[in-house]
Amino acid sequence: MSVAKRVGEEMKCKLGSTVGYAIRFEDCTSADTKIKYMTDGVLLRESLNEGDLDRYSVIILNEAHERSLSTDVLMGLLRKILSRRRDLKLIVTSATMNAEKFSYFYGTAPCFTIPGRTFPVEIFHAKSPCKDYVDSAVKQVLQIHLLLPPGDILVFMTGQEDIEITCQVTQERLDQLDKPSPLAVLPIYSQMPQAADLQAKIFEATSDGQQKVIVATNIAETSLTVDGIIHVVDAGYSKLKVYNPKVGMDVLQITPISRKRIVLDEARLTENPVDRLSCMIKGCFGIC
Repeated sequence: MSVAKRVGEEMKCKLGSTVGYAIRFEDCTSADTKIKYMTDGVLLRESLNEGDLDRYSVIILNEAHERSLSTDVLMGLLRKILSRRRDLKLIVTSATMNAEKFSYFYGTAPCFTIPGRTFPVEIFHAKSPCKDYVDSAVKQVLQIHLLLPPGDILVFMTGQEDIEITCQVTQERLDQLDKPSPLAVLPIYSQMPQAADLQAKIFEATSDGQQKVIVATNIAETSLTVDGIIHVVDAGYSKLKVYNPKVGMDVLQITPISRKRIVLDEARLTENPVDRLSCMIKGCFGIC
């Protein structure tokens, strides 16, 4: 939603007219919509009713390296659709994927590399496992806020519950300081009520240059880009969907992030002027 809203503002049009979006249980488009943002699941459902996706002339699959089930199925469907529709253009984009493999999958399709600006990133990681990664992240945020040069802070947490607890504990400890230093604590996760309005606060500059700390899930890795982030704290854990044979269904399980995930995060961070990346994880998972 935030991307569609931003593009609509740039094009000076009302959201839902020329630019719109479609997510689960919500469709903000009209007959005049020319640019439509949607999730891979929504596009997959549309393909069930319209096999060749005739309403679209260009389809862009972003962040293809994430390899979700819906994205992988779409990859195969679109390859078949391309063989039937010569007028359809498909663009597969990612900042980290193996372009050669995707190119080969689509019959040696041409690859384009767009270089971007890179900034140095100073990385720190915990020397031993943290018993409470939420408490450790809060301590790290306060140390950055009180001791380091001013700049907004981004904190990665596993989900809504951890985010709300982190925001609450951070605010409580700020209030306990003798001379509280102004710090705006802002949460962001996919199921947040009135997400569009709350996300707008994240992008807006605070009054009197007040420092912000944004506590987010991995939605802030790819779906959102926030200017002004100088410090990043990663709890070192994320929720992964795994199959539980005892209950016979997929469940979300909190697991340590992989070294590959940290490398990908570092690659993304170098595109923004980030000064420090603090990982609250054991040394074997971190980057020295």
